[in-house]
Parts: sequence; C-alpha cells; structure tokens
Amino acid sequence: MGCCGCCAHQDYYDEIKELDEDLVDLKSIPKAATSSIPTPSPPSSDDIIRDYLSGFYQSMHTEQKSFSAFIHSFIEYLGNAGQYIHEIGINTKINQMRDSQGTDKMKKYMELRMEETDMEKRLIEQLVQVAERLHEIDNEKAEQLKDEFNLLFTLVDETNPLKSQIEVLKAKEDEYLSQKGMNLAQTALRFVNRIKLERELTSIKIQLVEKSQGTGVDLNKLREIEEVVEKAFKLSINNLQKVSEEITGKEYDKLEGIRKKISETYGFNAEGIMESIKHKTEAIFKMQAEVSNYLNENSVENKIKSLERKVKEIVENLENKRRVYLPVVQKAFGINEKYSPLSFNEEELKYNRGGYKSVSDLHIKITELLVAVSDQDNYLVKTVEGINEFHDKFSNVDAQLQDLIKQEIRDLSNTISLENSELRENLERIKTLASELEIDPSMNIIQYTLQISERMKIMDDIDTLRKHARDIYSRDSIKLKSSFNEMLNEMESKKSLAEAEQEQLQTKIKALEHSAEKDKELINKYTQMNSDQELEITKLKNSLSTLTVENQEFTDKISSLEEENESLEKNEKKMKKNLREKENEVREASEKIAVLEEEVGKLKVEIHSLKEALDKKESEVEVIE
Repeated sequence: MGCCGCCAHQDYYDEIKELDEDLVDLKSIPKAATSSIPTPSPPSSDDIIRDYLSGFYQSMHTEQKSFSAFIHSFIEYLGNAGQYIHEIGINTKINQMRDSQGTDKMKKYMELRMEETDMEKRLIEQLVQVAERLHEIDNEKAEQLKDEFNLLFTLVDETNPLKSQIEVLKAKEDEYLSQKGMNLAQTALRFVNRIKLERELTSIKIQLVEKSQGTGVDLNKLREIEEVVEKAFKLSINNLQKVSEEITGKEYDKLEGIRKKISETYGFNAEGIMESIKHKTEAIFKMQAEVSNYLNENSVENKIKSLERKVKEIVENLENKRRVYLPVVQKAFGINEKYSPLSFNEEELKYNRGGYKSVSDLHIKITELLVAVSDQDNYLVKTVEGINEFHDKFSNVDAQLQDLIKQEIRDLSNTISLENSELRENLERIKTLASELEIDPSMNIIQYTLQISERMKIMDDIDTLRKHARDIYSRDSIKLKSSFNEMLNEMESKKSLAEAEQEQLQTKIKALEHSAEKDKELINKYTQMNSDQELEITKLKNSLSTLTVENQEFTDKISSLEEENESLEKNEKKMKKNLREKENEVREASEKIAVLEEEVGKLKVEIHSLKEALDKKESEVEVIE
C-alpha cells in the first residue's frame, strides 16, 4: 500500500520541483519575457498540489483514527476516569481538525499531535507507576507473611504435625523472596500466589485454634493470635483497595460486608476470642476469594496483549505513512534529514515464560515508539514550517509585484502627458486591472499562483505601454531638439545683429558727444565774446556823456556793432538750438541702447528657459529609456 502511494507521487516529482523553482524565482523572470511563457500541459500545478494535499489529509485522518483506538484501549487498561475525559477532548479536536480546511487544518493537526504525544507520555508514566505500586504491595505482603511465619513458629513446637506444613509454605515464600528482576506480570502472579499462601496459613491458624480449645490455652496467646489475624485482615483489605485504585482508578465496592466482620466481638473469654478469630479468618478467606476474582476480571495478561496489538498497529501505521508521506514531503519542501523507522519484529513480540509479556520491555518499546512519534512530530513541524515558508514566499512575491505595479503606474502617470489620450486610456485600463487584484492573507498557494500570473500579465502591459510612450517621446524629443536648434541659431543671429547695431550706435554716440563738446566750446567762446562786447557797449554808454561829441562819429559804428551783436545773438540761439538737437539725439541713442539691452536680456532669459526645457525633456527621455 505504501509503495503504491510512493510510486503514484513519484510520477509528478519533476513537475513539482519545476513548479517550486518557477514560483520561488518568480522575480527573476524578465518582464518582457513573461508573455512568452508557455501554458503547462496537464496535469497542472493545481492538480498536483491538490492531489498531494488530498493524500496528506487522508494519511492524517487514518493516523488519527488509529491513534484514537489505541489510546482508548490504553486508557481502558489503566482505568483512569480523568484520562477518559481527556480522551473525549482529544476525539472532539480530531473531529474539529477533520472538518477544518487548508492551513487551519494543518495548524490544528500539529497542535493535536503535540497534545497526543504528551498524553501518551503521561499514560506511559502512569503504567510505570502502576508497576511500581504493584511491587510495593507485593513487598508489603511479603512483610506480612514474614510476621505470620514468625508467629506460627512460636506457637507450634517440633512435635506438632502442622510444623511440616508451615515449613513447606515457608520454603515457597523463600523461593518467592529469591526471585529478582520481576516484571509487572510476574509480580502480579507472585502476589496472587502469596495471597494463596496467606490463605493456607490462615487455615493452619484455624486448626491450631481448634486444637487449642479445651486445653487451657493462654488467653494472652489467643489475643495475640486475634490481633495478628485482625492485622492481616486489615492489611489484605488495604492492599486490595490500593490495587483496585491503581488498576481501575476507583475503590473496590464489594468489601462492605467483609469489613463488618472486623468490628464484631464475641466476648473476652477464651471461647469468645476463639469465635472472633474464626469469623475473622472466614472473612479473610472471603476477601482472598474476592481478590482472586478481581485479578481474573482484570487480567494483566489480556491487558498487555491488547496493548501490544495497539502498539503494533500504530507502528505499522507510522511505517505506512512514512513510506507514502515522507518521501513526497522531502522532495517537495527539501527536508533531507534521515528518518529512522521503528519496527517490532516477531521475535520481540513473543511472550516470556509464564505466558506474560515483559512490561519493562514493553515500556522500553513504547518509549522508543514515543521517540519515533516525536521524530515524526518534528518532521511534521518542519513540513508545516516549510509549507508556511512556501506560502510566505508567494505572499511576499505577490506584495512586491503589487508595489512594483503601483510604482510603475505612478511613474507612467507622471510621464504621460494629458494630451496623449491613447496612452492615458491604456494607463487607466491597467489601473483598473491592478485595483481588482488585492492582497488577501487567507489565500492559498494555488490562489496566489493565479494572482501572481495575473500581475505578471499586468507587468507585460505596463512594459508594452512604457515602450510605446518611450517611442512617442523619443520622436517628440527629436523634433524639440531640431526646433530648439533652429531657434537657438535664430537667436544667435539676432544677437549678432543687435551687437553690431549696438557698436554702431555707440560709435555714433561717441561722435555726437565729441561734436557736442566742440559746439559747447564754440558757444562758450561766442558767449564770452558777447560778454566782452556788452562790457564794451556798457563802457561806451558810460562814456556817452563825455563822448557826446564823438557820438555822431561813433553812431554808425555803434549801429554796426549792434547789428553785429544781433548777428552774434542769432548765432548763439542757433548754436543753442543745435546743442539741444544734439542732446536729443544723444538721449534717443541712449534710449535705443536701453531698448536693445532689454531685448538682449529677454533673449537671454528665453535662451535659458529653452535650455531648461530641453534638459527636462532629455531627463524624461532618459527615465523612459
């Protein structure tokens, strides 16, 4: 069965490995190449994972069913009511695990396996405690028999025929004392034999009592015998109660009638004490019969055989699961540690002498079984960790792809101009597709695989849109560069013309300034001459009174001088007018120079703006590339 399951999964191993490599290294796939990945032929990765999980879940359910039967038998053997309650809780969790799905099923299964392992350990410890307690009770019974033999040897002399019977029984007890290294079953058998031995000693006591009647037996001796019988009776009852509590977890409920015998009195004379000893001895016989019946009803041999069968079943279940489940898990998730199987061969399952299985050997084997179960739990823990890590890798890849898509969309949104309606429509379509794919932690690996595939398609669309935008902007950039170069050449030409005109104007301004200086000097000269002439006229006028005689002579001369003065004044006005015209020409030239300088400044600003626009376009082209 296990071999067939292994072969069935082996057929898909290569495809599982390829799927694992493709999904883990998903980010290494080139964006432009994802659209060319061929669709895998059947069986698909979904079918492989679903088939694997189905087989794994079936193995889990089979194992839990086997464990439930095993633990029920173990608890029934130990008879612990508290463990029955714990078993009910385990069965409830098994049903909850069976009804759950996905990672929740795995989590509940791992928690359940840990709790089951802990429960197995507690039951084994309880079994060991039962064995230890049975050894203690057997030793207590040996001490009780020792006191019985000492009492009887003091009461029986060498001539008494009962002495030989007592010696035979003492030889049996010595043989029991010589036995060492007893297991649980052998100890239980020896305890039963000692109870039978105690019964025979009680019979001898009764015979001694009957023979001592009417012979004047010492009353103190009879009271000592009564106390010994009463002590033996109480010790036997206590031992039976302890055995019952250790085996079944509750008190033995059939001793109430026998207990009354220990409190009954029949007088304090010899006859009354003898009657009390008789009734108490009969009660001991009844109690010993109850012990025999109880041990037959709770046969250690049958319990051990049943426990061994359950142990063998769980070992076979572990081995079958190992052959089917572990190779697939190791190949799928890379768990390469070796697993040492636990096996019980036929020689180990044989019974020891006396028909009883060695409980110490059984304890060793169950301990080995728990170690194997613990190893299996470690494998399951690693398996779940591997599955969770696998799931986390898918989740991380999906989240990284989502962030990458958002970043790409933001970059394209900032790059694509509003005037380009075609690119904008494609970008909005990609935004809509991306918004429909949200991260959901509850998704399984198959759903993550499908969503990652959709995100890769979106990345292909983004890459195609980016290439289209890059082509468009490359063409626009070439046109812009050409236009800019033409504008730059035109600006350089205008700048050269403006500089030449500026030089001409500056030369003209210098010439005008030089001419104006000369005119100014001439005006100053004429002004000085006019002042001299006016001074001379003033002098002439002042001397007019004294030169009356000469007035007539100088009248013509004065007239001519006045005419000359008027001519000079006209020349002065004309020179002033020329000076004002020169000053206006200088001012107009200065204004033209200021206008030209302003135009040159504007041209420089426009050139600087054009350079910045060109640099921005070149950086956008580089970003797109």
